[in-house]
Amino acid sequence: MTPDAVTQPQSLPTLDGAAAIYDPDTAEHSLRTAHTSASIAGLLNLSEQEILTVWWAAMFHDVGKLTTRVEVLHQVGPLDEADELELRAHPAVGGDLLLAVSPALAPIAAAVRAHHERWDGSGYPDGLKGDQIPLLGRIIAVASKLDSLTRPRPYGPGAMSAAGAIDELRRWSGRKFDPMIVPLVVELCNNGRVVDATGVLLSVQHLPEAVRFPQLSTLSARQWEVLSHLMRGERVRTIADKLFVSESTVRNHLSAIFERFGVHSQADLVALLSGGDEVITLKG
Repeated sequence: MTPDAVTQPQSLPTLDGAAAIYDPDTAEHSLRTAHTSASIAGLLNLSEQEILTVWWAAMFHDVGKLTTRVEVLHQVGPLDEADELELRAHPAVGGDLLLAVSPALAPIAAAVRAHHERWDGSGYPDGLKGDQIPLLGRIIAVASKLDSLTRPRPYGPGAMSAAGAIDELRRWSGRKFDPMIVPLVVELCNNGRVVDATGVLLSVQHLPEAVRFPQLSTLSARQWEVLSHLMRGERVRTIADKLFVSESTVRNHLSAIFERFGVHSQADLVALLSGGDEVITLKG
C-alpha cells in the first residue's frame, strides 16, 4: 500500500459518514478507539505508516455493523443466540467491505477482520491465536475493549471506572489480549492520555500535544474529518470536494469548532493546535 492510500483513502470518508448516520454511538466509539490505538502504536515505536494504518483500521473496525440491525445494536441487556451471531458477523463483513472498496486497503481490512480475535484462540471470525493475529488487530482489540468497558453499551454491563477497566484488562492479559499491549494501555491510562480523548491526533508528531485540548473530545465524526483536513493545510473548497459536501457545510462545521476552542479564525485554530507552526490562509 502506498502512503497516500493510508493517509487519504478517497472512499473512506463516505463510509465513515454512512456509519455515523446509521449508528452515531458506534462512530464515536470508533473515534475513541482510533485515538487509543494510535497512541499504543506510538509506544510500540511503529512506523508513521503503521500508525496511520492502525488509525484508519480503528476508525473503521466496526464498519461491518452497517449490516447489523439497529435494534440489535441498541438492544438493552444480553443478546439471544441469533442476535449474537448477527453481531459477530461484523468483523468479517467489515474486512470484506473495505477490500471491495479497494484491494489497496488490504492492511486496513486485515486489522478490521482481526479485532475480535483473542490471544487464546477463542475469538472470531477465524479463531486465530497469539502471534497469528495481525499486530494491528491485537492493538485495536485492547483499545476497543477499554472504551467498551468505560462507556455504557446497550448489550453489555454498565460503564466501569478507569481503574476497574484496567483491572479487567490485566485479568485477561495473556488470555484474551496480547500481554505485550495491555501494559501499554495501562501506561496510557495512568498518564491521562486515554480518558476523555476522542479521535486520532492530527498527526503523529502532534500526539502528545493534542491530548492537552479537552475540546477534542467534544467533536463529532464529521467535525474531526474537517479538522484533520484543515491541519494538513487544505482549503475549504478542497475539504468540501473530498468530503462530498458544500463549502457552506464545511464553514458551518468550522464555526462550531471555532466556538469550542474559543478562537475566531482558521489561522488562530491552526496556530493553537500546532503550537505555533506555520498557519494556513482562511480563504476557501
